[in-house]
Amino acid sequence: MKTVIVPASLLLLAASSHLSAEPANSKVIDYEFAKIRVRYQPGWPPYPADWPPLKSRAIVVLSITIDEEGKPILVTGIDGPVEARRYAVLHLSNWLFHPVVINNQAQRVRFKMTVPVEAKKPQ
Repeated sequence: MKTVIVPASLLLLAASSHLSAEPANSKVIDYEFAKIRVRYQPGWPPYPADWPPLKSRAIVVLSITIDEEGKPILVTGIDGPVEARRYAVLHLSNWLFHPVVINNQAQRVRFKMTVPVEAKKPQ
């Protein structure tokens, strides 16, 4: 069995997303974000008051897995400042996407998405 070491920051990000991990028996297809259509994009949530402030605008890269209905089932920050990744995971977990249909069947897909993040503490 292969041992995988996961950085603590990624564990924190996965835990903060409140989404389940991909089921072991499900097939996930890697897909291009350019072919994904967004169905619902809510506004950014208030930046949590108990988190350290973001120092400046940041660029974050996320890995997003959506189910056959277009709902995110796993959102993970893979690049960018840790707090910006946490905030982006919190935000993107609430998006909805159009289902990806391949050969007349909706598919579970994973794609990478680059997101600019800028937050101010609530006053």
